Amino acid sequence: MGKPSNSTTSQQELGSPIAIWVVAFTITIIEGAIFLLRFSRGVAFSIADPDDAMRLVQVRELLGGKGWYDQLTLRINPPAGLYIHWSRLVDGAEAGLIWIFQQFISNGSAELVARDVWPLLWILPVTASALFFARNLGGRFSVVICAALLLIDILVFRQFRPGRLDHHNIQITFAMIAIAIASLPNLSWRLASLAGFATACGLAVGLEALPVQAIVGISFAIRLLLFNQKEAAISYGLSLAGFTTVLFLIQTPPSRWLLPFCDALAINLVAGVGILGIGLAGIAASAKGTRGVKGLLLVALALLGMGAYLGIHPTCIAGGFADIDPRLQSIWLDTDIEALPLTKTFFHNPALAVRPIAMIIELLLAATIIWSAHRRSMPAILIALLAIVVVPVAIRYMKSEDYLFWVGLPAFASAAGTAISRFSNSRLVAVLLPIAIAPASLAMAALDLQPRSVDNNRSPVPVADCASAASYQRLAHLKPGLVMADIYLGPQILAYTGHTVLTAPYHRLSTQIVHVYEAQRAVPDQARSAVRQMHVDYIVDCKASRDVDSGFFHDLRQGVEFSWLTRLTRPEDAIQVWHVGDS
Repeated sequence: MGKPSNSTTSQQELGSPIAIWVVAFTITIIEGAIFLLRFSRGVAFSIADPDDAMRLVQVRELLGGKGWYDQLTLRINPPAGLYIHWSRLVDGAEAGLIWIFQQFISNGSAELVARDVWPLLWILPVTASALFFARNLGGRFSVVICAALLLIDILVFRQFRPGRLDHHNIQITFAMIAIAIASLPNLSWRLASLAGFATACGLAVGLEALPVQAIVGISFAIRLLLFNQKEAAISYGLSLAGFTTVLFLIQTPPSRWLLPFCDALAINLVAGVGILGIGLAGIAASAKGTRGVKGLLLVALALLGMGAYLGIHPTCIAGGFADIDPRLQSIWLDTDIEALPLTKTFFHNPALAVRPIAMIIELLLAATIIWSAHRRSMPAILIALLAIVVVPVAIRYMKSEDYLFWVGLPAFASAAGTAISRFSNSRLVAVLLPIAIAPASLAMAALDLQPRSVDNNRSPVPVADCASAASYQRLAHLKPGLVMADIYLGPQILAYTGHTVLTAPYHRLSTQIVHVYEAQRAVPDQARSAVRQMHVDYIVDCKASRDVDSGFFHDLRQGVEFSWLTRLTRPEDAIQVWHVGDS
């Protein structure tokens, strides 16, 4: 056998785990530096996203001595409060990071540093997972193309920018870890167990990635059925069932262990996942029949697991928002950019839709090319299944576009490398051509990295002022009371002041959101009665908040004075505050 060429040797080295981790670390340093330079200063002066503000409020309460299982937020919708659907594990991890920094610097500085550092910590594992995924799909040279795409498409890291305390970055990371492992042709029991652990962690953090995690689970069933990889199926199934149960018990208050929900890891999902995981391991360990028999057993298992999930809480067949007040759809969700379908987004704001549309086309093309080149291989089966699920979900919900890109970019890199290598011997062309037609290159001019919160193009006040700490100084110095405001302002009011709020942008508050919505748009006399009944102390508004076409809040923005309200801010201030009087 001849001596391998330098080119072949370099490609082999490029695809090695050490090389991939080095490339991932390099990308992490570059992206982290860019993000810190662009966003770090803003983190010190504002909390741009309501979810980041709400997470910070919960972390502060935990650091302040609130119990681990004491998860009722009483500063929203008093006296009932709110059990938010988020994971306590994320609160604990972020509080732990702040506590570590507090050992060396002041409490305020520790919080700022942690807000900068926390999202950056997840760039390395998610980038490495994407590179491993690309290698598993298309070979070693795909790593180069994928790395280049990740470097130029900084928007793919939008959930990892400084200040992003919300859970999306963690969910994406665990999903990509599970996907990268599942895309390997052959698996050891250790890697299969790690995939089960990553899937369980993703489910514990939140359910936005549930469709992707479901495909990972299905891939292990296919791995057993088509390739007879029993050890991998057993290890994944037991790991998934065990860690899902343990994480559920750790993060959920005992008083809520038996309560079913559709929007978070609850007893119904734990039961379903437990049946699926243990059942998969059992079939792999005991089934000695034909492939057809195994297939029938796996189908029966899937029906049993879904039956347990829906049997405990049947309304979940309608999805995560099954339990909300139906009126919430028209008054909030239909106008929330993250909840809008891609088709509506395209007509309302084409610039936001260009990039995901390009990625959908490229993912479908990539899946077709990979399937044609590696038909019946585990990587080809996985990317085909992911494309079948990720594309329609991204079309239905704009907020799912993150998974579209994290699945699509490695697949596109792999397919591009495979296709171009057939027509060009130039490695430079093989790298540059995919970059030229990548979604980032097609849509970079149409998008902006600045985070979105509330939007009103006709407002004379910048949207950022609704999230700036300075804008809330007057309110912060007032005697604590109950505030009525636009739902998107609620979390910032909690983070910047000592007040309580009637509502915030969380669907478990659906009935209260409807009541506040109606009061804000009522005629003055009805609005006054509603405000009294809700025992409101302050009315707060931002000039850049969502439009109110008529009614009470519309009149306030037009400068109408009411005898029962006393303005406490200047008319030119971004945040307007009125005190509710007795007259």
